[in-house]
Amino acid sequence: MDSAFVLPHPASMGASCILGLLLLTILRALLIPKKALPLTINHHRWDIFNRRAIQDFTANPQDLVKAGLKKGSPGFRIVTNTGTFLVLPERYSEEVKNDERFSAYEALSRSPLQILLLELPGFESIFEGLMHNDVVLPGVAAMNRQLASLTRPMSEEVSHYLQTNWTDDPDWHTQSVSASMSGLIGQVVARVIVGPELCRNKEYHAITLDYGMSRGRALVAIHAWPRALHPLIHWFLPACRNVRTQIQRAEKLITPVLERNRRERARQSETRSDPQQAFSTLAWSDEYARGQGRSCNATLAQMRFTASSIHNTSDLLGKIILRICQRPDLIEPLRREIVAAFDGGSGAQHHSLGKLKLMESVMKETQRLEPAGELNMFRVAKETVTLSDGTTIPKGTIFGFSFQNRFDPSMYPDPETFDPYRFMRMRQDPVKASLASFTKTRSTHLSFGLGRHACPGRFMVNDVIKLALSHILLKYDFKLVGKELPKLEMHGFVYAREPTAKMLVRRRREEVVL
Repeated sequence: MDSAFVLPHPASMGASCILGLLLLTILRALLIPKKALPLTINHHRWDIFNRRAIQDFTANPQDLVKAGLKKGSPGFRIVTNTGTFLVLPERYSEEVKNDERFSAYEALSRSPLQILLLELPGFESIFEGLMHNDVVLPGVAAMNRQLASLTRPMSEEVSHYLQTNWTDDPDWHTQSVSASMSGLIGQVVARVIVGPELCRNKEYHAITLDYGMSRGRALVAIHAWPRALHPLIHWFLPACRNVRTQIQRAEKLITPVLERNRRERARQSETRSDPQQAFSTLAWSDEYARGQGRSCNATLAQMRFTASSIHNTSDLLGKIILRICQRPDLIEPLRREIVAAFDGGSGAQHHSLGKLKLMESVMKETQRLEPAGELNMFRVAKETVTLSDGTTIPKGTIFGFSFQNRFDPSMYPDPETFDPYRFMRMRQDPVKASLASFTKTRSTHLSFGLGRHACPGRFMVNDVIKLALSHILLKYDFKLVGKELPKLEMHGFVYAREPTAKMLVRRRREEVVL
């Protein structure tokens, strides 16, 4: 008689399966040749849940990137608090920049890590997302074509903000660097995005200035939960609810403006009169979408513009102001340049901005030493790709490029030093002259990315910062409270000065009127 076949107890089966999987994982880690796997720079043996790796990343991500690049491998992986990324040296950026097998938009929302949660309500407006690309990106291109006509309106908003907030007080008084730059850039950007009706609206300003930070807090909150719960848990997390509330409040303000724009266009069409509306991406994008027969959520489209414009631009402007405070010997040369550029009695003109070469050099040098982040030009591989030197990037891999070429002494002599005249001198070099422009993209300066996905708004950033600096330098004396620059900190891959920095300002008589 055959022996009876007895099933093991379910609990012992589960324990056996778990033990087997754990053993398989350990054997795989120990036996697979290391050269077959990309180096993970902050990997620790037995760190199954990556807790030590994440602690390493949180403590000093910049040193991890430097250590990975020194290993000499084509690339390395780094474990972060939002997943694992492949980091590539800048030398691969030219090869990757326009390769359609890599995506800066579509694949990001479908990636296994879903870092930015692009498909969840409230997160659709993240600029790297797919939503309204067929409307938003043409809208940015239209804005770039209008920059000459927008120079004076933007200048008026700079002047209005400074007079309202910094006042005409001739005595020294204290201003927050971070709050001032955010408020100033927020008002100027609003003039371009939603037009004159809302650009000075306090409620709209409060929403747009807080929206980017609120969305960041929501991302942190939701990433604290297992990914499988994200589609459900976001409905209950206060940070995520706050983001959706801000969008709803913005919609209540934007919708009436949008409807008035449509009525005005209809009236002009009936009377065949010339358009009288001031340019705004809100009006342009709405008209474009309707003309193309496309569906477009106007509020989310404009929040994409806003979120991608205000934070990085105000952050850079604040860093530039602090660098000038550190080097007060720059103030008079910059003022002389501004006076010479605008000394025609016709106010702010777009062509005058192109004459500000020293200012542009200061801007670019600040950006070189204090970029928005340690990595840039993120991509996702839509298929497994082998690069020209044999380096393989597996399908679904999220990767970015290091920004360490900014310290290359062959390109930037004495690279650790802030040299405000560096890019002015570069303009005199026949070989490097074309690389000196603030808006120029290249593999040795990836702040704006590279190729067809390079930041499309960098031309407006250039104009806005030049206008802001021109008004500030002409109209105010300013100096840092205290003798030391606020500490430059890293939060993940992001560089930021301590937001507590204060400056003293006082009104002066400007040499020319902008």
